[in-house]
Amino acid sequence: MSRLRRVFDRLTIIDGDRMHPLTHLFLAQTFIIGVAFAFIGMGSGVEATVLYQLTQLHFGSFATSAWGLILVAVSVLNTAAVWFKNVRLARPVAMLGFTAWLYAAVLYGLSGFWFQLVVPAVVNMLFWAWVYITVGRFKHDK
Repeated sequence: MSRLRRVFDRLTIIDGDRMHPLTHLFLAQTFIIGVAFAFIGMGSGVEATVLYQLTQLHFGSFATSAWGLILVAVSVLNTAAVWFKNVRLARPVAMLGFTAWLYAAVLYGLSGFWFQLVVPAVVNMLFWAWVYITVGRFKHDK
């Protein structure tokens, strides 16, 4: 088996079950959004997003960067949990990912941005809830 195939299998198979391919797309999306909010911010297109403006308005720039850092941490920790097959790490990380997008959903909902509430926030909340439930099926670490 080639080295690339071993790396791919390590990132996609947990306890003999292959992860859904969309999992990696959601993780990449979460990572990219997190990097944009945490490190790019002002002077880019990120400042034009509704979530960025609402967070700046209500909580300041620290909260905007913190939310982005949480998303980056969730992506990196989830990848580490899959790489090391660590179910005990994966479940809290999935809960943190759900909570980060719950924050966005509440902010969108309270401000009346219904499209943004449904498309990015609720879809990502459903994804992280699915990760939490799916990871619970796997055998725990020994």
